[in-house]
Amino acid sequence: GETPQLTSTPAQGDALLPTVSKALEGWRRKRETGGEDAGKTAREFETQINRFIDVHGDISLSIVTTKQCIEFRDLMSHYPARPTKQQRRQPIREVVQTLKESGAAYPTLKPKTLNDTVLAAVKAVFGDALEGTGRPNPMAGVAVSEPP
Repeated sequence: GETPQLTSTPAQGDALLPTVSKALEGWRRKRETGGEDAGKTAREFETQINRFIDVHGDISLSIVTTKQCIEFRDLMSHYPARPTKQQRRQPIREVVQTLKESGAAYPTLKPKTLNDTVLAAVKAVFGDALEGTGRPNPMAGVAVSEPP
């Protein structure tokens, strides 16, 4: 005889997971419920989430992998600290590739900024959306090592 399955199939659970942009909307909605303006933090988080979308597309959280999060971290660690207007309009991969090929030295984001601002924002939004799903946060443990 067949054993009845008590768990839902991954397809069902995954269908409920939002895309990256919807995860940000959900995070913002929770913050603004008490009438508080998510303000500066929301704008900062939006910048970082948009950067993730720029790199990997506005995909469902059900298919975001740790490998993609690591690639995002690595690209952002080579992204200019103060991008020009032109660079801001270009895809992140393109900006990093062009700078790498030019061999020019340029200031990049400090490891602490990467961890506390860029990666923490994406991790918080993903964590918020995955809460209660039993799924691990693909951003968990994705960081750059900070000098002592």
